Amino acid sequence: MMEQGKLHVDLQELNTLRLQCFHDKTDVFPFVFHSKVTLPCTDVLVVRHSAFKEIFPAQTPEVDCTKILSQLKTLNLYSLSELESIGFEQSWMGPFVENLQTILVMYCASLKNLTPSIVSFSKLEKLNVQNCDGLKFLFTSSTAKTLSVLKEMILVNCKSIIEIVAKEGNEPNEGEMPFMELSILTLGSLPKLGSFYSGSFTLSFSSLKEVSFTQCNSTKVFRLGDKVPDELKVTIDGVVCESYKNEVIMQQIDEEA
Repeated sequence: MMEQGKLHVDLQELNTLRLQCFHDKTDVFPFVFHSKVTLPCTDVLVVRHSAFKEIFPAQTPEVDCTKILSQLKTLNLYSLSELESIGFEQSWMGPFVENLQTILVMYCASLKNLTPSIVSFSKLEKLNVQNCDGLKFLFTSSTAKTLSVLKEMILVNCKSIIEIVAKEGNEPNEGEMPFMELSILTLGSLPKLGSFYSGSFTLSFSSLKEVSFTQCNSTKVFRLGDKVPDELKVTIDGVVCESYKNEVIMQQIDEEA
């Protein structure tokens, strides 16, 4: 009814739109942002307990949805076991991606990454990813360099993730990848995580205050050349470590490797 503009109710104060229980594998994401539907206060989109393989398709919608997409601030994806692509990279998704402030992705086992190509998350402040066993990494380095206002990152129980930021084949041999606002980093139950990033850029965490590891095989996720504050609270399996940063979270990288 929303897609067809036939929902004749007052939605002026609806701030959260939740779509759930589309269990048929032939279901496609219902594009409810029809121009005839007025959702002036909606800033949270929740999609859960459904069999969608993708959220935002490559094909541009026939209706102009720029106004509604640009006002959404939070995306919550939960228990989407068949989900393979979110679709952040689609060209028509620009107004949505550029204004996102919070992303929560949980129990999406078929998802390999949040976005396969460069996307600008220039307003993203909080990222929470949990129980996504198909993830190999979260972002490419090009996308990670746009996370200029990210304040908190939570990554928990993703059994296949090897690194948080994946290096790209055409990266320059030097440069910096700044996470200027990131203050809280929480990592838990990541048995294959080897490093935050293994490329050639220097990571810079000028605002980092708290790093927490729970049931991780490795806690040395940063390299000695990365810029991490000396005054840093590091917690490993509930125990606060008093050691210097290079003893707790920094790893020596073999330059010839």
